Amino acid sequence: MKRFTKIAAWSALGVIALVVAFVLASANRPVDLPTPPGMVTTFTAAGPLPSGPPDLGRRVFLDVNAAAPALVFNRLARTVPCSLRLDPRVQRPVTLRVANVTARTALSAICESIGCRWELRHDTLIVDPVEPPPPIPQGELTQQTLRTPLPDMVFRRTPFSDAVTAIARQSGIEITVDNVDPRTPVSVDVTGDAPLLALAKVIRAAGWYCTGGSVDWPGDRPRIRLRPDRKVESSS
Repeated sequence: MKRFTKIAAWSALGVIALVVAFVLASANRPVDLPTPPGMVTTFTAAGPLPSGPPDLGRRVFLDVNAAAPALVFNRLARTVPCSLRLDPRVQRPVTLRVANVTARTALSAICESIGCRWELRHDTLIVDPVEPPPPIPQGELTQQTLRTPLPDMVFRRTPFSDAVTAIARQSGIEITVDNVDPRTPVSVDVTGDAPLLALAKVIRAAGWYCTGGSVDWPGDRPRIRLRPDRKVESSS
């Protein structure tokens, strides 16, 4: 009976040893993400997983398609290794493929693709959503638009209406000019001018004075309406 007990004990120890050996061997294998049906999802780390301080220079291979961000960031955190603090608002699926890049590069690429940001604070990987900038008040936005200088813009015998349209398109302002014949050719350089000054120059080049008008913001962009009512006197 004692001999049978010893044999059973040694057999049990042998099984335990095999299990331990398998676990130790598995620790040196690449890390594979589970693959849901219809989803290509693989993540591998070069070499055995470290046990020391976080190392963002470790090389990884990432090929994911519509993977949950928690899944991807968790595996990256295990690879570094470090703990993870993932904001629950980070929900956009990750679709990305990178090969033999550092964990730091992989983190930046993931965050750029799904609109979040990361930082390693001590031994914790922190992932937060990128907050949208506060909206610019309408009055400030109007003034900013009206002050933004135009790029290289020179008109040479250009129909008046085409010149006005070019300024409107470049500045994002809806522009209406009354009285001036749209076919009047204008030759003028408005490079670097704010939209209102550029319009005044174009109107003057068409032979009119810019003597009245209004600026408002009825929709998603400002609107300018100018009413030249006096022609430039000829010098002859």
